[in-house]
Amino acid sequence: MKVDLIAACAVGILCTGNALGADLPARPAPVYQAPPVAAPTWTGLYLGVNSGWSWASSNVTTSPIAIAALLFSPFKVGQDTQGPVFGGQLGYNWQAGSWVFGVEGDVDGVGTQRSVKTLFQPATGSTFSASATPEWLATVRGRVGYAWGPGLIYVTGGGAWSGIQFDTNDGGTTSGSFNTTRSGWTLGGGYEWMFAPNWMLRAEYLYYSFHSTVDSSNNVPAVFGGGAIAHSWENMNTSVVRIGLNYKLDWGSHNAWAADLPGHAAPYYKAPPVLASTWTGLYLGVNGGWSWASSNVTTTPVGLIAGAFPTFTQGQDTQGPVFGGQLGYNWQAGSWVFGVEGDVDGVGAQRSTKTFLEPVTLAQFSASATPEWLATARGRVGYVWGPGLIYVTGGGAWSGVQFDTNNGGASSGSFNTTRSGWTIGGGYEWIFAPSWMLRAEYLYYSFHGTVDSTNGLVFVPGAAIAHSWENMNTSVVRIGLNYKLDWWR
Repeated sequence: MKVDLIAACAVGILCTGNALGADLPARPAPVYQAPPVAAPTWTGLYLGVNSGWSWASSNVTTSPIAIAALLFSPFKVGQDTQGPVFGGQLGYNWQAGSWVFGVEGDVDGVGTQRSVKTLFQPATGSTFSASATPEWLATVRGRVGYAWGPGLIYVTGGGAWSGIQFDTNDGGTTSGSFNTTRSGWTLGGGYEWMFAPNWMLRAEYLYYSFHSTVDSSNNVPAVFGGGAIAHSWENMNTSVVRIGLNYKLDWGSHNAWAADLPGHAAPYYKAPPVLASTWTGLYLGVNGGWSWASSNVTTTPVGLIAGAFPTFTQGQDTQGPVFGGQLGYNWQAGSWVFGVEGDVDGVGAQRSTKTFLEPVTLAQFSASATPEWLATARGRVGYVWGPGLIYVTGGGAWSGVQFDTNNGGASSGSFNTTRSGWTIGGGYEWIFAPSWMLRAEYLYYSFHGTVDSTNGLVFVPGAAIAHSWENMNTSVVRIGLNYKLDWWR
């Protein structure tokens, strides 16, 4: 995934200029005079959603203890991970002249892939691995901004927390896994745009710093020499680029844009004439949301151990945030809109490991199927209703999936493949400003082919464990922001 390009699109699209014009052939664009509206105010309670991309880095030091200390010296490795984020925020702003002061809290699910860092230790001939994987981020922040027309330029900072999963494997002799919450601080800034009564759109960057250390140790069984292996993670830093959509809750106001500074009435201005909108044209945009995926995996002993235990099937479920971009073209004919669209999304689903205790052999078997990206090429048909478009969509779909297996400790495997299938869905899209479109969408993906793998048992030549995954289905709910490229206007 070219995640840098995706993150750049998220900020670049919000900074693009406006354009609007009717482009139906041989018909002049109708002009209407917008009614007077009140000047906006930022004061009030608001809530919203956000989506974007995250990058995290940390260091882990591995140290032998007691008898194990005779085998090798401590070593340090860096770890990096990245993936989509999706979540929500709640805040309050107070405007004094052109200055805006506020407080905001947010919680985001983080879909970073597991940051496993493997190191071969030559003194012991063993391979050590460790990972630190963020699962969620939360902040409580203050905000200070300056209102400039319908926009707000702001800085923000405060406390931050992150839920992280830590995993270790020490040369095959011992392993560990645990979750903990790290606390720290965050600092950032952004630009917010009040594009319609009570509706605000933002682009934002946040830097998170978690400088406390997290320590763990795993005892080495006596059969491998005894002692222990200690791990210490430090200095986890995270960067997030995201877009957000907020709605201001003016429960006690009849005018969502009324100025509420003491002693000042809401000033009115006369909006200039604008052209009636058309959906025809090329557009590009970004999207973010949440995904749910399910599949089945069948495990079968084959070769010399065929029949050693019954074949068994397990269901697997996983979920996590998505973030990506789309490119499409619409053509409007009266109240009907026909279009084509392609999109690519990074998927941050947590690994869907399913463990099964086989009662005959008393061995633990596990398998996982983890979506890493989704892509579609679809047609769209919609009906225009005021400034909005109600549409259905469908077409071809593809998904990159990582498959992992562990067969009672006797063998394991890991591989990636691309599955193809179809998708169908629908949504509602709204032209809220010249050339800008906002949508809410649901897509159902179906991948009905099977994926097969076989792992030979190292200690039993001619014996193997076969796995077969089938019927992977995924549901995605997401919001999207598009900009229509009227180059010829």
